[in-house]
Amino acid sequence: MTPFVAVIVVLLALFGAALAAVGSYGLLRLRSFYERAHPATLAATLGATSILLAAILFYSVSAGRFLPKALLLIVFIPLVNPVTTMLLARAALSRDRARRRPTAVVEGSAEAEWLREADELVRAQAEAARQQAIVDDETAPAVATDRSEGEA
Repeated sequence: MTPFVAVIVVLLALFGAALAAVGSYGLLRLRSFYERAHPATLAATLGATSILLAAILFYSVSAGRFLPKALLLIVFIPLVNPVTTMLLARAALSRDRARRRPTAVVEGSAEAEWLREADELVRAQAEAARQQAIVDDETAPAVATDRSEGEA
């Protein structure tokens, strides 16, 4: 391996390792889930891609031919990591919104009216689901009986 290629491999590997270290430090120092999601995603995406490029270059030069095994990882890591982080952030946001309820709502305010309507909607949906379950339970044997009579 020529010294020029060795220097490039070392620089790519060190760059990837430095990004992973910065991402790990960000995970330790940042407080909320939303803040911690960014360094982890950037470290995994850019750091892993850089290390994989170093590996492709090293093993291709060592073997004397191009070895594209790590190319799939280089393609899929930048596609999967941001999407996964976005889905995790949406799930956390949904969880946080469900937990947050106003503690002091002034009676007669627009917020109190909205909360009352939201509670009524939740109750109505639960009642409709209960009624549908009752209807399904009552019609299930009749449907099975009708099918068995038609087949006989």
